[in-house]
Amino acid sequence: MAVGPDRKDVVVSIYLAWALKHTLVGSVPLWDYLDPLRYEPGECRGWFSCNPAIGLALADDPRFRRGVNLFFHPGYPVSYREKAVPGVQVSLDRGATRAEVDIDFISGAFPVGLWNGHLGFGNSVVSGHMAAYLRKWGRLRLK
Repeated sequence: MAVGPDRKDVVVSIYLAWALKHTLVGSVPLWDYLDPLRYEPGECRGWFSCNPAIGLALADDPRFRRGVNLFFHPGYPVSYREKAVPGVQVSLDRGATRAEVDIDFISGAFPVGLWNGHLGFGNSVVSGHMAAYLRKWGRLRLK
């Protein structure tokens, strides 16, 4: 049976949700701060409304570093990127009420991030990085 676009989007969103449920901010799963709005077809990327406490929680967590989105992630200037690769990047609006969240499978560290593929579409596509995904977050266990 062929997987149509709608089914593929559901699978990708499940991979993103699984990673967010298993990425802790302090002792709380990142997922607990987020309410899904929509997902990007084919990528581990989603847009969420969020609890404004997420900004303080990410700032206090040593596993994340704060940055600024200058060109990418329009409307979401505040960035918290997990230091590990693969890792979760949470981009927030100024009020920390909306978030764009994606998984970075390729390091965005400067200057190598300018030419190693981090800025391309493939950076957040789980199918091309399944082994790295499984090493970090393990297999999906659907009940």
